[in-house]
Amino acid sequence: MTIGMEQFFGVTLGNYMSDLKAILTINYNESRISLGQSVKRHLVAIIDIWLFGLIGILLIKNTKFNQRLGDIWAKTVVIDTTDKEQGIK
Repeated sequence: MTIGMEQFFGVTLGNYMSDLKAILTINYNESRISLGQSVKRHLVAIIDIWLFGLIGILLIKNTKFNQRLGDIWAKTVVIDTTDKEQGIK
């Protein structure tokens, strides 16, 4: 369901409610990530939340673009769509 929402609407329900969006780290002009990237992002979510999210927290705190494991693998980054400094509308 999460992957389907990301493909049809460009965001998941949680990201929509928080004004967040996953985009490519390579090409910021792409409006949506591909199906493969969406699958990669959500496939390793169980690893990110293991041990009460410790792995996800450590990765977010110690990566250049504050990415979790799924985002690193899929070459995506989650941005705040309301933050004009990120260069996204």
